[in-house]
Amino acid sequence: MTIERTTLVAIPVKMWNREYAAMAEQAKRAVARYKKAPPGDRREAVRYEGLCRALVRMVTDFSRENPDCWRWDLDDDSIRVLDATFEQFRHPWSLNGADVCKALNNECLTGLADIDGTTILFELRHAFDRGPTVIAQPSEGNTYAHAPSEVWKAPDSARGVFAAVVARWRDQLNAATAGSATPLVPSGVNNRVLCEGLREFVAAEGGQHPIHARIVYRDGSEARPFPLRTLSIKERSDSSLPILRVSLMSMRHPEMDATVDAAWLRNRHVSLSRPAAETDEFVYETSRTQLRELCERDCVCMHVYQTGLEPAVIGFYRAVAEHLFEQNGSIEVVPHFHDSRDDSYQKGLPWATK
Repeated sequence: MTIERTTLVAIPVKMWNREYAAMAEQAKRAVARYKKAPPGDRREAVRYEGLCRALVRMVTDFSRENPDCWRWDLDDDSIRVLDATFEQFRHPWSLNGADVCKALNNECLTGLADIDGTTILFELRHAFDRGPTVIAQPSEGNTYAHAPSEVWKAPDSARGVFAAVVARWRDQLNAATAGSATPLVPSGVNNRVLCEGLREFVAAEGGQHPIHARIVYRDGSEARPFPLRTLSIKERSDSSLPILRVSLMSMRHPEMDATVDAAWLRNRHVSLSRPAAETDEFVYETSRTQLRELCERDCVCMHVYQTGLEPAVIGFYRAVAEHLFEQNGSIEVVPHFHDSRDDSYQKGLPWATK
């Protein structure tokens, strides 16, 4: 693991008040508004990050244009001490010289304790500069350090990016059903590949026990586990059932409106700026409710016309799998996948139980 190089830069108070303080105050107000924002609303977080990036650019320019200004370079051990001593989240301008000296107990930080009151100390992390590389050490109580995970390589039979994505998704599903704690990562996986892979592995074969596979998205958010090896899947849907045609989400392909009877989800409620796992959860909860209501009367065959957005696909089919597990044969779902080559939809295999 490589640690970012960090420099503490002292900016005269008069200059700070004249050129930096207004922007720093806007950033503080953004944090206060973010704490009051509804779950999933990241607008103030994005605004705060943008203001801090602007301040970092300004301080970097100041440091470059004033080579004689007070500055102190910190090693990785000092950074770790600061992170452990002060709040994990802190403004880059919130450190105090005397407190830093006390925390680090480092005589090499000459003059740092004497600047308080005359300057503002700005914590400048050089994100694109290579810092020291830290060697992993065994955790307390262990006699060895865990080796890093092996880099996954596509098999020789998987030629091209699409084939490699298919192979990787199947490898993850195979590992999950074998009991591995390694999560499924659906981000970036083709819509049809996601759906058909889940359908294959949600099917329970003789003597197999249910598996709840972890789901982690590219942004690091973790959703509910996905139930695998839980359903007795049949290959054909019941042609005698009434058909309900729905788009998985509205406003994805408006020309499809003439084909479907309704939209299962409203795009404005799904496509929000929030962690992918929260979108997954919203789709899952909404789908569970709507599936129960839909099945209160008679069994129907629901043709679902779907495009991408991985959290929506995962959340919806988790709800379908759990619904069929609890109410076997109460509904059948036939996915239809968009084909951009001729702007058509191809029929997939049904999610239907025996």
